[in-house]
Amino acid sequence: MKESDTLQSYLFIAGAPRCGTTFLTRQLARHPKIELNAQVASYFFMEKSHPLLNPVCNFYKDGLDAYKGLFDSKDASYFLDGTDHLMYQLDMIPVVRKLGRVKLVFVLRDPSERIFSSFSYTKNNLGNLKKEVSFLDYADALLHDEKEKIASWFVSEEKSGYVLAREFEYSHYEKYLREWRAVFDKEEMLELKYESLVNGDLGGLFSFLGINEIELNQNDKNESYGIRNRGLHRLLMKYARWIPFQSMKNILKKIYLGFQKDKIEKTKEDLQVLDRLKTYFNRV
Repeated sequence: MKESDTLQSYLFIAGAPRCGTTFLTRQLARHPKIELNAQVASYFFMEKSHPLLNPVCNFYKDGLDAYKGLFDSKDASYFLDGTDHLMYQLDMIPVVRKLGRVKLVFVLRDPSERIFSSFSYTKNNLGNLKKEVSFLDYADALLHDEKEKIASWFVSEEKSGYVLAREFEYSHYEKYLREWRAVFDKEEMLELKYESLVNGDLGGLFSFLGINEIELNQNDKNESYGIRNRGLHRLLMKYARWIPFQSMKNILKKIYLGFQKDKIEKTKEDLQVLDRLKTYFNRV
């Protein structure tokens, strides 16, 4: 019997955002040896000033015992949390260490492509950016650290504005990973490439966890997509939270996206901006 079959550990899909972390979390949750946090991503360990910090249940208000109380399975080897922004919460590293047995998975993507995905997801899926804002506008504002300008482009939702304004610094992965490596052993951390994940190659993830492998459902990706009617989309996003049952919400979402969803095509300008960002990240 494997050690992970007898001792329970906390498993974090800790970053980076827009790298397939939600997809990976959902897939791992299907494993009989893994129990998923009820909220998928708890945002329990976000730093105190971060707008994504869970206001209902968090470390500052409730302490570590409350986090442990979020899980109750007797059969699971791992308690799974898909908080993809945990990677950047450096003040929380010693707190997470106090949980004891921990495994951390970081999924990393080409920085320029990740930034484009974050921009597209915020503008289309979330419907939170003004229609006239282009990827070129956004990249220029990022490169000049114009956080206030980026914030002025949002039509709602302060949280996504906070994140989008910091995507440039969030793409310097090594800066953050270095801090985690200083506290956690290499046996407790695994770095995966987004490109491999998309192709179904988990780079030894199940071996790292010491559990049997399961097949991934590649149709369950949290992809960025275009929106045909932005006004309608923003309106429905605003009121979707009032739909009481997740199962009902999923059915309505599928029907709605059937006529609203559109494929994102990178323009010539987008490709030029991506080349510009790639050049920058290759130099640093």
